[in-house]
Amino acid sequence: MIENIQGKHETVQFRDHRAFKLYLNNEFEDYPDHWHTPVEVILPLQNGYRVICSSAVYDLNEGDILVITPGTIHRIYAPESGLRIIFQVDSTFIHLFKDIHSTLSLLSPARLITPQTSPEIYGDVHALILEIRDEWTQHKPLGDVSIFSKIAGFFVLIGR
Repeated sequence: MIENIQGKHETVQFRDHRAFKLYLNNEFEDYPDHWHTPVEVILPLQNGYRVICSSAVYDLNEGDILVITPGTIHRIYAPESGLRIIFQVDSTFIHLFKDIHSTLSLLSPARLITPQTSPEIYGDVHALILEIRDEWTQHKPLGDVSIFSKIAGFFVLIGR
């Protein structure tokens, strides 16, 4: 999944002039300490996942959502089997929206969203990520426009 890393800095390659990237990850591969400027969202669909952000350890269960802020050094440990949505959004795109910067600073270094930690938003956030995945994989006309609107809605929800 990491395509370009120098030291601990990962440069995320956004293709086709997109400001977002989605990866359906089923690889048994750990990722070393690294950081990048995009926001990263991780949602295990099958099996768990362990992520360390700065010194905080997050043992993600199926359905848990972890939002990692730009510039946060993090390390990822994969189980032997499983499936995860990993989605990254270019922070330049995010900062086009008023007040997003303050929302991201409140999340730093990461925010764990589960039915227990965030019952008021969990269902909506989880559904939006699955809708983004579906739009990404179906390649429908104007799919990117739909994804951009869902990303905006995602940040509105997590900023509450």
